[in-house]
Amino acid sequence: MPLADVQQLTCRLFSPKEIHCFGGSVANLKISRLSDSKVALAVSGPATPKDRLHNPEDDKKPHSTAKVYTSLYVRHWDSYVSENRSVIWYGCLSATGGGKAAEQGKPDSNTYTLEAPGLVNALAGTSLQSPVPPFGGGGDFDIGPRGLAFVSRDPASNPALYTRSDVYFVPLKTFTETEPQTPRLVPAPRALEGYAASPVFSPDGRRLVFTKMRSRQYESDKPRLLLTADIEHLTTDAVEFYATTDGEGGWDARPEGVVWSADAAELYVTAEKSGRGMLWKLPSDPAAAATAGLPQCLVSEGTVGEARPLGSDKLLLSGSSLVDNSIYSILDPASKQLDVVSSNSKGGRTFGLSRSQCDEIWFQGAGDYQVHALVFKPSGFDASKRYPLAFLIHGGPQGAWLDSWSTRWNPAVFAEQGYVVVCPNPTGSTGYGMALQDGIRNEWGGRPYQDLERCFDYIAAQMPYVDTDRAVAAGASYGGYMISTLLTSLSPSPPLPPSFIVGLTSRFERLDPRPAPGPPLQGPRVPRRRLQHARPVRVRGALLSSARLWRHSVGEPRWLRALGPGEVYRPVEHAAAGASPSLFPFCPALPPFGSKRSS
Repeated sequence: MPLADVQQLTCRLFSPKEIHCFGGSVANLKISRLSDSKVALAVSGPATPKDRLHNPEDDKKPHSTAKVYTSLYVRHWDSYVSENRSVIWYGCLSATGGGKAAEQGKPDSNTYTLEAPGLVNALAGTSLQSPVPPFGGGGDFDIGPRGLAFVSRDPASNPALYTRSDVYFVPLKTFTETEPQTPRLVPAPRALEGYAASPVFSPDGRRLVFTKMRSRQYESDKPRLLLTADIEHLTTDAVEFYATTDGEGGWDARPEGVVWSADAAELYVTAEKSGRGMLWKLPSDPAAAATAGLPQCLVSEGTVGEARPLGSDKLLLSGSSLVDNSIYSILDPASKQLDVVSSNSKGGRTFGLSRSQCDEIWFQGAGDYQVHALVFKPSGFDASKRYPLAFLIHGGPQGAWLDSWSTRWNPAVFAEQGYVVVCPNPTGSTGYGMALQDGIRNEWGGRPYQDLERCFDYIAAQMPYVDTDRAVAAGASYGGYMISTLLTSLSPSPPLPPSFIVGLTSRFERLDPRPAPGPPLQGPRVPRRRLQHARPVRVRGALLSSARLWRHSVGEPRWLRALGPGEVYRPVEHAAAGASPSLFPFCPALPPFGSKRSS
């Protein structure tokens, strides 16, 4: 083919073209091909009380900041509830004639128009909302050649007391219907009254898989995988995969993302296990799945974010790991062959990281169970040396540290400043079976705290390259709660060593080649003064949190500061004098990082 023709074809195939401009904010685009010339589409976007697409520019400017509410919710998580609803809009794109395609009497597949009536509110005239606010996204709905499936909270349940949500189906044939049918409830087993999620159509749009929890008041309950065999005839309940007579289910995992194989014979499901976000394979028929046994693990390293069919026998995977923030791979499910096609950080080399820095430990928990922790070591690690400890406690509390990248709590940032980082997954953590996860009920300061104690004991006894006399701990959300518990539990005979300095959060900033002293700090009863700084540790342009203050929660009010390796830990009121008094009235003075404690 001549070069000019190749360039023209490339421009036609890959040059974006504007099809339509909407008078409002839409997101989470999904499509389904109806024919060679028509493509159904669905998006999410806020609807006004009149069921029209909300455009902020049309809002009247209020004369005050006052808000009037006559019902709950007033505020959900970090957002005030407005009069607008989160809904799904549908439409149809039609290929138009043009160029050589028109000469051959065929539609031009690269030129589309949005057919009348444009975007239609699929939830108009109802009290349903989808995606479910405030965190819902594209995983809360799906589009198929036969209509839309979506998740919505049960409008009859008090949202302040119950987490129940259900899956609904809106039948559509042309996706140009101006008045959609009333959404139909997709029936689930009566025992499953909790939160529903992840509806996904089979390739032909006839079958639907989704997840649903059992408890209507426990948002961290175990999701069960369900199948509706015929979406157009909703006369029977969806069938649960691996169901058992005791209601617990035969697969002790939490299925999350679901995708169908190209031939619809199998399902690929993401679910956590032992600190990894793994990909699993199982038959798409519950009866066949029960005969075949529990799902087969296809990918067990790193964390798989999403999977998509690629042709008839391959999968395109996106994910990350502790050393790589973005990985795209092609998986052959039959052979489990995984080929990386794109690694944003070249397997961590861009950041100076490698998989050799990643490790893990298992130790005895507070009861008859083992607890897992991820370990991240500094680059250039030398086992003959001793390193300070960064002890990170995750939030949730039903959550877990995973072999995945994070821009909020990144173990590599701590490790590259000279710490050995230990990330324990104690009682309450996900990915270790529901018994361990549910063990946190009424035990927020009990078994998880004891697991953390045992983790620290294990580190001191079994990891000689870690100096537990130089230890810091950090956490947020439930991790912050546990940090507070660690603080208030200190006593003349503390269960954790006095050197276990703790802080609620950490903030990282770029390190200037010639850093200036920190800014003046002050708090109640603390005179304004500049704190004396030791030389900060510089590792690949990162610096631990600048000096921060917080009030100790027990005893006499003291303002403490969180510093990095190489800086002296001391109460603010004594810093200017150069003294190094006891951090707490009952704790001995702490030496600077890098020095040895005298006996």
